[in-house]
Amino acid sequence: MTERKHLFLALSRKGWGETSLGLEVARQLRAVGDTVCFLAHSGSILALAGAGFQEQEVPEHLEPLLGMVLEECLADGDFDAIVLCDYATTDYTLRRGGLNARCVLDYGLPVIALDTWEYAATGSTIDMLGNRQWPLGTWMSEIEYRLIPVPFGRPFSPGAYCSLPAPIPFAANEREMVRQELGLSHEQHAVLFCTAGWQHAMCDTSFDNALMSGSDGRRLAQAVPQLLWSYVNQAAPEARLIHVGPAPLSLEGAPVRYQWMPPQSPENFDRLLGSVDLLLTANISATTIGRAMMIGLPVLAVENSFRVQDIVEAEQKLGECGKALTPRLRQWVEDTAPLYPFRLWPLGYWEFLDPLMSGNPYCEALDIVELLDEAEFVHRCRRLLLDPQARQDARSRQAAYVAQARRLPSAAQLIDRYLTGKEVDQCAV
Repeated sequence: MTERKHLFLALSRKGWGETSLGLEVARQLRAVGDTVCFLAHSGSILALAGAGFQEQEVPEHLEPLLGMVLEECLADGDFDAIVLCDYATTDYTLRRGGLNARCVLDYGLPVIALDTWEYAATGSTIDMLGNRQWPLGTWMSEIEYRLIPVPFGRPFSPGAYCSLPAPIPFAANEREMVRQELGLSHEQHAVLFCTAGWQHAMCDTSFDNALMSGSDGRRLAQAVPQLLWSYVNQAAPEARLIHVGPAPLSLEGAPVRYQWMPPQSPENFDRLLGSVDLLLTANISATTIGRAMMIGLPVLAVENSFRVQDIVEAEQKLGECGKALTPRLRQWVEDTAPLYPFRLWPLGYWEFLDPLMSGNPYCEALDIVELLDEAEFVHRCRRLLLDPQARQDARSRQAAYVAQARRLPSAAQLIDRYLTGKEVDQCAV
């Protein structure tokens, strides 16, 4: 491959997932001799810590000057391509800074976008917070070169690449060492739950009031963790909930068996992943899921397909599915309704992601359960924690999926093809 220099735009303001995907692409490019520089929002910069790439931070108060900063970077850098770590967050942050987001197409350089949501299938409008429609910029249609990360993306889509990092080295005694640091006994089970800045921000009354006004998002953001904790507590009364996120969760009745940890370095987070017994997530697209699959950690993903206005409608819709509300869940629905569908709690994205869920082998590699199906959640959680055969079955499904993803080309190979016109074998089945 020809040695090249790339400018990566990592402009996510409240989460590290998009930046971590871009970081793995950057590592692949560095491995083949390319140079990568990051222009990163302060909300993403910590995800790059220790990675060894040149980086320039854009603090939030400089967002209105982002266009000027970008022009200076490009003028000084002699770059061969611009890589967007995520189209949606790039579009949002540039527009928030008062720019026409498609300005990145006007610098005379090839633009390569990580197409996390596969916009050719999902479209340019995202359902959010039950009664909101978030229009994305349509300039994605002008970007010819796209990278669809697998996991999450469909492996048979044009532009699909393996986004899994190299296998995580894990010493035989390291699991016990980490568990001792966490105060876990040999018999005690640990459930890991991760949250991002955008999920906590929605609980803050100062967060984007134009977006949140009149929505049910803030109430759902605050209420769901408590329900999940009650489910985990039923499944395994001795289990510890290890929570990694920017701030602690407000959980009643969990002062002893709930442990909060701030965001970790990639190395420490991998050590933590290898030391817990189950990953619980309310974000079907979380990059953590792929890392869990890679090390054989069972995953339980929670989603909500029910749109209900009140307890009466909830009982009716669950009854039609042959389900019933327990007194505890009934009280939770009474306190929390209206509820709206979500695949990314608490944003929504239910209808938007429908095209990516259908026929996607990713969904077969993890356990997905309905938020309001208490009995099924408790059953699955208990089996994934306590039943050796269920845990092995989960690992087998994950291993098959990881093997499929590994057969895809790397991002570096696709980028070389885009910039040279060479063909790359796209051989996932």
